[in-house]
Amino acid sequence: MGNDAQLEKVDQYLQVLLTHAQDSMGEQGGALAGTVQAIQAEYDSAVLTLADTNASADAKKYAKDVTDSIGKNLPNLTKGVLTAASAFQKGDYMNGSAAIMDICAAGVQMLGSLSAGAGPYGAVFGAVFTIIGQLLTFFGPKQPSLKDQIVEAMRGLNAEVALQHTEANYDEVEEYATTIYRMRPVLLNHLKAPLVGDAIDNMDAAALETYLDGYQTNLVGDLTQITGAFDKVSNLYDKWTTKAWLKESKNQGHEKWPEILGIFCRTYADSMAANAALASLAHMQLLDERMREASVLNTRYKDNNGFENIHGLVINLKAKAHALPDLWNDGNKQMLDFLSEIKPVARHRGLYVFLGFDQNLYGATGRSSLEAADWTKLQSGYEGRGRRFAVTAPKGSLGSLKPTYDLFFCQQWLASYNGDFEHGRVTPSPVKSFDMTMMNGEKAWSDVWSLPKDGETSWVYTTTNDPAETIGSIKLFELDQAKNEVKIGNWWPQTRAGVVNVRAVTPPAKPLPEDPDGDAMPANLMGGADHYCSIVYAALRSSPEICVSQANQTCYVPAPWAVYTGIDVDPYYVWAFRPQGLACATHASVLSCIQGKRPTPRWMEHSPGVLGDQSTHDGNFWLVNNREAKPAPPLVGLTSLSACKDGTLLANIYKRTVDRLSMGDHFAFEAHDDPAVHTASFSIDLKAGALNVGSWSKWGGKALQVQKMPISCWSLFESLDVDLRGKLNPLQVT
Repeated sequence: MGNDAQLEKVDQYLQVLLTHAQDSMGEQGGALAGTVQAIQAEYDSAVLTLADTNASADAKKYAKDVTDSIGKNLPNLTKGVLTAASAFQKGDYMNGSAAIMDICAAGVQMLGSLSAGAGPYGAVFGAVFTIIGQLLTFFGPKQPSLKDQIVEAMRGLNAEVALQHTEANYDEVEEYATTIYRMRPVLLNHLKAPLVGDAIDNMDAAALETYLDGYQTNLVGDLTQITGAFDKVSNLYDKWTTKAWLKESKNQGHEKWPEILGIFCRTYADSMAANAALASLAHMQLLDERMREASVLNTRYKDNNGFENIHGLVINLKAKAHALPDLWNDGNKQMLDFLSEIKPVARHRGLYVFLGFDQNLYGATGRSSLEAADWTKLQSGYEGRGRRFAVTAPKGSLGSLKPTYDLFFCQQWLASYNGDFEHGRVTPSPVKSFDMTMMNGEKAWSDVWSLPKDGETSWVYTTTNDPAETIGSIKLFELDQAKNEVKIGNWWPQTRAGVVNVRAVTPPAKPLPEDPDGDAMPANLMGGADHYCSIVYAALRSSPEICVSQANQTCYVPAPWAVYTGIDVDPYYVWAFRPQGLACATHASVLSCIQGKRPTPRWMEHSPGVLGDQSTHDGNFWLVNNREAKPAPPLVGLTSLSACKDGTLLANIYKRTVDRLSMGDHFAFEAHDDPAVHTASFSIDLKAGALNVGSWSKWGGKALQVQKMPISCWSLFESLDVDLRGKLNPLQVT
């Protein structure tokens, strides 16, 4: 990125932070706005230094460290702020906590690169330290108490000791965090009081004695409260007892395991956020100023020994601001190792749902259930008439450690490609569905999807698919679960080919910082609240295009192949699949294509190794339905795909084996396609444009459609992992 482009980008992110401070943070916004402006000034100064031919080599190196650190990490910091604001506004406290961890991680990386290259306490270092503390002080107290969820989670475990530990741990961390967040502005105000100047010079001995006594009293009180809170939580927070319970394999299939993991992660995350606020308690520039003012350099130093006492208190405060967080962080490596070890278990404890070959719905959670093909049959419409389904999270479940999801079920009717749709609820642990109710009996719908609206209402997207028609459509409904009614929405766009399936997504508050197409994402779509600020995708029958609707505009972008089977979405990506494999592109990349900035979305492809024998043996006969024919029968391969935000792909894949048969005077080949549900983990390198998929695991079950929902605490789990990696290797985490 050129210097002008990077400068413009930094200006944009700083302006976003400034606007957020002014519009959303009330009284605390003024202080944050001042810090943002200080960072802007330091960045602008560094840019000028880099352009100054007379600047020294050391000055240029410092300036480059400043611009690189801010340019690289400011996007993640801004994303964390906007995500936290959006999540807390929606009542999504789990994702709000995750965003706080993202803020911490971005701050750690920014501070790490600054301290490594720019000396420990440069002005920009102090400003970054300050903004992290201000953000944590603002967002930290917004998280509600977990006490009720803790008690509910531990009920029925027959583990009173575990219950006592979990409750006590949360109470201790909550008390500690409350003290730190309360003390930060108090201490800052005390440190702003000067020890030099005309007011000090004009004090007589008695007035100076009174002033310095009050100064000392304030600092001693601040230190006592901070140290006392830290010592108490350090002595009582017995976090590793819960960790041991979570690691026990016999507990990992327990109904309450996901909730306990969520509580454990939230408690540790709260302690880390409070600890980061503790590290930023002592504004380094103010401390250095007060140390100088309380030293022998002060012309009134010899007039009162209070200066010497204050000098010692400031040194003590500065030391504690360094030492206490470092002492606490000694356990971070152990916590990071635990998260790495437990990640596969957390992924498996998501909710897996599939529509079986018998056209009934089934669900499962946990590796043991998948291995044993122990699928629970879910209540869903008439027996054996399922066509499509969708599981989505309503706003009421956002941030819950025990979520209840919306279940939409589209039925298949005889002599029709379409059916009616029903709505009910499904829980991931234990896996069960209930309250299934007919919502629309028109028998006109081939697929269904949903986005959460307010309260217990949802936006519902349905499609019609009739092979006899050359066009298709998407129809919007508004579901009011409390009233048990559905009404037609005011949106019903036609598509220029029949619709195979529909998906909708409300993008996060910011695109991925490393996304080269991130600039294409319009402001109204970032962290949007409803249907009008979302993207709707439709897979088209016998078409090389995907229909994309946003901002009341319906457009078309090239699919990764001339023919494809269907699509799926996750928060950042749209996915397409066909028998031979799958591909994904960021939503920003799709919009970049629509805006004419690129000819196609930036598709990244993968072909599963479990597809089996794809040889066609050209020129030879194949035995198909006991009759010889040419050419080879088409590959069945990948027929359904779900991409989960926990980095898991769930798919139904037919593995092909080929037999060579003697037909007397010649040979013929026969293909056998065996279906099974498979999972694989994936990661995406946006910089390289690479989709990396791990090995595929085969589980019991054969599916017409699949979907996976992540464990309820996944966002926090992932953000905690990133933050810990940043603390342990601040210059190596990207």
